[in-house]
Amino acid sequence: MKPARKSRERNLFKKCNHLWDSCACPWLARFRGVRRVNLAKWGGVGKRKLTRSEAIAILVDVRAAMNAGTFNLKGKVSVAGRDTFGDLLDVFERDYVARKRADGKLRSTSFDYYITKFRSEFAKEKLALLDQSPRRFETWLDSLTFETGPANNRSTHKLSPASWNRYYEHGRRIFNWAIAQGYATANPFVKFSKRPERNKRNTRILPEQERALFEALSNLWRKRQRTEMYRRLVAAIDLGLREGEMLKVQMKHIDFTSWAITLPPENAKGGATTDHAETVYAMTPRVRQMLEARRDQLNESERYVFGAESGAYVASFDKSWRELFRRAGLPVGRKGGLTWHDLRHEFVSFLADQGGEIHEVREAARHKDIRTTERYMKAREERLKTLMGKMAMRSA
Repeated sequence: MKPARKSRERNLFKKCNHLWDSCACPWLARFRGVRRVNLAKWGGVGKRKLTRSEAIAILVDVRAAMNAGTFNLKGKVSVAGRDTFGDLLDVFERDYVARKRADGKLRSTSFDYYITKFRSEFAKEKLALLDQSPRRFETWLDSLTFETGPANNRSTHKLSPASWNRYYEHGRRIFNWAIAQGYATANPFVKFSKRPERNKRNTRILPEQERALFEALSNLWRKRQRTEMYRRLVAAIDLGLREGEMLKVQMKHIDFTSWAITLPPENAKGGATTDHAETVYAMTPRVRQMLEARRDQLNESERYVFGAESGAYVASFDKSWRELFRRAGLPVGRKGGLTWHDLRHEFVSFLADQGGEIHEVREAARHKDIRTTERYMKAREERLKTLMGKMAMRSA
């Protein structure tokens, strides 16, 4: 049996002659006259075997308690009942999520789902160890799966990089808040990285495809569906409105003098973070004609411009746009096909084709990060050929 090795961490040791990396003997600490502290017992972990990194994490708390004069040999004093990760989540929901929603600054309900997932896995874990265990979270994220298919033939898949990153972002946000409030000492999510997302779709709505969409309107079954989808097509292509933003535009939001359409913070994607209204401008003849016709038809400020024919609110029109795309002979779907949001991509790309500077395009698209605008901007083949043709201007 090999003799015990001295720990390289000051004050940390074991009272045995085993290989410390593999034996189950308790990690001990000696600090300022205190002869021996069982770190697992003091940290409230119980009799579970500690790794060296976990022992060091508790040793840091011992040093902090000694320096603050609050050290108690019987064990670590829990901070206001926030000893476990479940306790932290309770406080996080009450002091952060609930208050943000009350202030109108957090409208997404995604936190509810992700907090439930984190709670089911880590609620009973000791926070003093968990905030020092990045591998624990990374391994858990890699193990997550979801099922698809009919009930009698379900198939299991691992999370896509995009879904994996959503868990990562919510976990990092929780620990950043916990550190700011003094409930945690480290953020384990900064010790590993997000997964690269392969979600770049090089799709453009070609002129012939745009014509096919407008021509396919006459092939829709219902007359009201034809007029509703015409208005939505024009709004997506000429105004660059997202689906959710479009459906919440009311007559009162339109200034028919300046042709400005105001999107209140609660209706715009960016308004949830900036708490400021956003503006788009109706500058094409067909948009203005459509809006004027809608004003004469509705004549009520609370009616929804791009909702039902009657002006009633519509939550979604997924079935309608899918049917329209199919009748236009266009492939539908993110994998090899087109989506409704690609019309907004085309809006951004077309502005760039017309010579718009990237900062101008960013403002027109209402992007908060210019890198998002860069990802949207895709040049057409004709423009690239014209650009490359300018090489002939070089003198020999």
